[in-house]
Amino acid sequence: TNETDEALLDGVSIVDGSLGQNGIELAVTGHPLSPESIQEITLLTSNYDAQYGYTSSSVMTAVTKSGTNQFHGALYYLTHNSALNARPFGVDQRPKDIENDFGGAIGGPIPLPIFSSGRKKSYFFVNYEGFRLRGSTSSPHYTVPTAQERNGDFSDWPAPIYDPETTRNNPNYNPNLPTGANNLPVLRDQFMGCDGHHPNVICSSDPRLVNSAASAWLKYLPQPNLPGVIANYTPPTPVSSTVNADSTVLDIRGDMYWRDVDHFTATIHYFGSFGNNQHVFPEQIASEGYRSPNYDYANRGNWDHTFRPNLINTFNIGYNDILSVILCVDAGQTGLPTIPGALNNTLPPQLNFENYSGMGCNADGETTRPAWLLNDRLMWVKGKHTLSFGGEFRALQDKERNEGNESGSYSFSSLNTGLRGIASGNDFASFLLGYVGQANLYVP
Repeated sequence: TNETDEALLDGVSIVDGSLGQNGIELAVTGHPLSPESIQEITLLTSNYDAQYGYTSSSVMTAVTKSGTNQFHGALYYLTHNSALNARPFGVDQRPKDIENDFGGAIGGPIPLPIFSSGRKKSYFFVNYEGFRLRGSTSSPHYTVPTAQERNGDFSDWPAPIYDPETTRNNPNYNPNLPTGANNLPVLRDQFMGCDGHHPNVICSSDPRLVNSAASAWLKYLPQPNLPGVIANYTPPTPVSSTVNADSTVLDIRGDMYWRDVDHFTATIHYFGSFGNNQHVFPEQIASEGYRSPNYDYANRGNWDHTFRPNLINTFNIGYNDILSVILCVDAGQTGLPTIPGALNNTLPPQLNFENYSGMGCNADGETTRPAWLLNDRLMWVKGKHTLSFGGEFRALQDKERNEGNESGSYSFSSLNTGLRGIASGNDFASFLLGYVGQANLYVP
């Protein structure tokens, strides 16, 4: 997707390869900027120069800090702890939320003869910032089957559950009338337990239940820890959805002033996260994916040359790149049934439900988005007028590898144990009995 605004770091766009992502959003997610490394931020909203013509919306420009004639440094630390948080509504205790943001910066002159002597003066600036996160500020609720439902007892389910093996045509069905409880095209018998007197209970001796493959997943599925049959589970450690849960930002800048007419700048901007592989369910049946490695570069080179006081040229070159490898938390897990002939059985099949939380990840991929950018601007002040001449070149690439559904996926529907036209059935009951609503497998 293309962002509608533009963002520049040290005179060069942070455009995200040929995928076309740019703008302030990417300055937060792809190339986040550490506040301690930024000297100046400007937001242009209208009537800006032609050099910003890549977008018709706003333009954010950021300039990194540089060193000075004296050494200066700073250390900082920010913590966010669950002991200081209020308890969210609807949970018994505060969710685990431990956030630590720490770092330091130092800058000053480079007192080496090769960099600073005679008419040469050079400076450096380095900033490091680390962020570590465990948990989340909120505790989302998930739905897992109750203990009795795992054994085929759905007497706690509010809708009737029917036996698919008893499906038959309704001799009294009138196609000219609306379909409803009194006019159904097919009929089924409701599960009534082994003695025939317990609605929504599947007899424990039912061969479909006895021979079900569901037990392979149920041994890993946690029990409810909240009341009710819906939204009845919250993990001990809430899962953060951000890919930046454990991340590092590093900025290194060097400046050289030479002969009073040339100013050279080189900047390395690095961001890397270590893979947010947190998961709601045990890793054997986890549905989450994560990115590892996941790092971004936005490197810059700048040259300002003064021909005379009213004629100045600025040349900027930049290299942006993102490398992100997408992995599944449950990759490599064994002990779960697989689909013969699937491309990748190191990933367990994915299970999807209508009313319950799914299991399995079943996808991986990789993205690399290099971008080379150059621009040059000659500014000439003539009397009361300022004339600018320049141009820009962008070489953008986007290399994608997306491999989804390699091990297959199963979807379970309430309709397999229900009746069309009335509220009925239960998708987990369909799972226990082995009735698949839909199955998919990628075949190249």
